[in-house]
Amino acid sequence: MGLLVGGCAMPPEKSQPEQGWAAPAQFDAPQSASSASSGRGVTSLAQMPWQQYFTDAQLQSLIERALANNSDLRATMARVMQAQKAYGIEYAAGLPKINASASANRAGLNDNAALFGIPAVNSGYQVGLSMVSWELDFWGRVQDLRDAALQQFLASDANRRAAVLSLIAQVAQTYVALGRSDELIELARGQVLNREESLRLIQRRIQTGAVPPVEQASTRLMVNQAKSGLHSLQQARAEQWQALTLLVGGPLPPLQKINVSPQNWPELRPGVPTDLLRSRPDIMAAEHQLRVMQANVSAARAAFFPSVTLTAAGGVSSNQFSQLFDSGNGAWLFSPRISLPIFDGGARQSNHELQTWRRTESVAQYDKAIQTAFREVNDALSNSHWLKLRLDLSEADQTDQQERTRVATSRFKRGATAYQEVLDAQRDQLQLAQALAQARGAWIASRINLYAALGGGSALLTDTSVSSSVPPTAQ
Repeated sequence: MGLLVGGCAMPPEKSQPEQGWAAPAQFDAPQSASSASSGRGVTSLAQMPWQQYFTDAQLQSLIERALANNSDLRATMARVMQAQKAYGIEYAAGLPKINASASANRAGLNDNAALFGIPAVNSGYQVGLSMVSWELDFWGRVQDLRDAALQQFLASDANRRAAVLSLIAQVAQTYVALGRSDELIELARGQVLNREESLRLIQRRIQTGAVPPVEQASTRLMVNQAKSGLHSLQQARAEQWQALTLLVGGPLPPLQKINVSPQNWPELRPGVPTDLLRSRPDIMAAEHQLRVMQANVSAARAAFFPSVTLTAAGGVSSNQFSQLFDSGNGAWLFSPRISLPIFDGGARQSNHELQTWRRTESVAQYDKAIQTAFREVNDALSNSHWLKLRLDLSEADQTDQQERTRVATSRFKRGATAYQEVLDAQRDQLQLAQALAQARGAWIASRINLYAALGGGSALLTDTSVSSSVPPTAQ
């Protein structure tokens, strides 16, 4: 009895204290962004379809192709289906297994082995049903393992939705970067033309003796620098094209001119921070993973209790096949079994402590997932705020520089100034236009990051191949 009591001794509920990270009351964002985010805008950004935010028809087509063909997403989907089938296996493990069986045997005995030395041939026939080793789940171990498999499946599906959201954002970011590169390349070509015109002007002035010949070398150097910058932009665009091809999962169709305009992106209202816990699929995945570890800890604790299994069989048996189903040939077996390991070298205790520490690790990972999510939202809000201010300044500078170029051109036409002043003004205008394109692209990128950081549309990222075959208890 003492050994049984010692074998049933339970380990402590937790091997170390766990600390949870509390979500802040509000996002840490600049004042203007904070005031803009006080309302909820749409009911929930998790309920905002990506088609409603990314309104460019060409971009929508690329996203749809990426969702259908991206290799990484297909691999993620396969992992979800693996987790679903693993849950189905664990679910079936808690149900009784019933087999139907039929057997026949004939045995011949020689003179030495037969009764009274008379050779004989014996026959036997059996038909029946059997239940093989069904464990009665008194302590919840089987249910805990089933819950762990279910939570693992739900975590995999949440990771799938996180991958879908990330892919949508990556396609949008690359598409915008491609449009920005096209704009910068167009401006760089204008800069090359401007500096080539400056070179021609210098050459004419050298011929008239107005400037020394050394000016030609320095101006030619500026032309080559402008061409080098153009080639660098063209190289970057080629890399962005290939990156978008990889994301889409196949050759890209011919694209029309990409309109990178701030007016094409709806305003977002992040809402209250607690919404983030229900909107971000990566947070939900971490939460399900934490529940996996909790279920594993419970299953490890239940292993300290005795296990009770039942084996049963019933059917008919006869030495004559023609009499197999006659009255009185019934046979049955009922075999309950209770087992409790008395000594296992501390394996159960170590397993319980192992699962407890894994749960502690999952708590830390869950906290980090929340902290990372809040950082990404705060960064996106901050970047959107400050980049918008920079964009406004760049637009104002561009307006002023256009006026300067207009005045310089007007003065040149009246003969009041040299053409070099016009070229200088055009050069500065091109540089400011490049800075404006960079600022515009960076601001739009921050808006895409904010949409993704807030879990935009994640609640709508379902997949029929998953949802249609999820076991009832998982829905």
